[in-house]
Amino acid sequence: MWDTYPTLRPDYEIYIANKQVKDEIDAKIEEEEEKKRIETKIQKEKENITKRDKDDESSDNVVDDSPIINVHE
Repeated sequence: MWDTYPTLRPDYEIYIANKQVKDEIDAKIEEEEEKKRIETKIQKEKENITKRDKDDESSDNVVDDSPIINVHE
């Protein structure tokens, strides 16, 4: 390949070095974004649990005022 394209050889090593640096930075960015996604998901789940607990508490306070009718007397 280098016999066919001799002018590419010096740039190739620089390109590979730059690509490795870029790949490392991209990997770090991806990790940070994944952490943010997980934290957001956990926060939403906590909010949903809180809402469910509030709904359960409010449904427990329902008072049934209907009289009890014994039909088997």
